[in-house]
Amino acid sequence: MNASVKFGGKSARVGAGSGNLITKGDSTPVPEAADPALQFPMDPRKALENFSKYLMEFEKQEILDYEKIYFFNIKQRRELKGPMKCPNGIDNNGFDNDKNEYICQMGNHFAYRYEIVSYIGKGSFGQVLKCLDHKTKETVALKILRNKKRLYK
Repeated sequence: MNASVKFGGKSARVGAGSGNLITKGDSTPVPEAADPALQFPMDPRKALENFSKYLMEFEKQEILDYEKIYFFNIKQRRELKGPMKCPNGIDNNGFDNDKNEYICQMGNHFAYRYEIVSYIGKGSFGQVLKCLDHKTKETVALKILRNKKRLYK
């Protein structure tokens, strides 16, 4: 599966690799929210209303680009007492390092659907992250291409 998703305020190609990159059936249980008003999936406008004080400024705009919100780490943001801090990268709203590689933060999201669980590895075209797909409740591997146009044309 390949998709164009936003993270750090910019679009990029993200794909769950085929063959042995996707680990189906290795699902991690997803705890249900205690508050029924915070049940996922959620309409993006409702998510903006519920999570506004925990969203970074660019997230307040990009969240409305999605049809459904399947995941937002509200527990992590509540512990931070507000929006997460930008990782201080040089590009992509601070989310890319000097080699145009995404600076991943465990527990963060991609496309309000995938939760970053762990780092698997990297190669010359990008890196691979183990993520929980909150829509399908499956563990997947997302290949994050370096933020270079020649890689995702």
